[in-house]
Amino acid sequence: MKILSIGFTGTRMGMQMKQHNRVRETFGEVFNHPYFRPRLLTRVRHGLCVGSDVELHTIARACETFDGEVFIIGMLGPPSEWSADESIVKDCDEIRPVMPHMKRNKAIVDETCSARGVMIAAAPMDVRDFPEEGFPRYGGTFRTIGMARHAGLPLAIVFSCGTEWRERWPW
Repeated sequence: MKILSIGFTGTRMGMQMKQHNRVRETFGEVFNHPYFRPRLLTRVRHGLCVGSDVELHTIARACETFDGEVFIIGMLGPPSEWSADESIVKDCDEIRPVMPHMKRNKAIVDETCSARGVMIAAAPMDVRDFPEEGFPRYGGTFRTIGMARHAGLPLAIVFSCGTEWRERWPW
């Protein structure tokens, strides 16, 4: 059985419209690309936070409606005001035990890597605001991007303006 694995990280503030549209396009492109065909299942991992994780969850379920089965794995962080609504938690096909935020993010990267998947990241800034010296070292999204880079995962980084950078992309 061929299984596609997609890991996701994004800001709890949610995505900007252009960013949301580009993430949806990228997810759909990965989901429907011949490189990943034929397959029986797509596994999607996200951190069950408000904002971008909830938006990606909705995008994944919409793709399922049109083409193939999606199995969503919710990776719980400690309960906080940033935790996703209970309806999103209940809609996950599998829930992983609670872990501290960065351990949870590392687990998303590690599981996606071991499944030879791809990582999609919704960065919380415009590409024009991006520091010349490289990625900021603060914030969960950027630290998770760094983990995905270190693991050698194919990575699509979508900035708030809708610009996308791809690294080690399989096509």
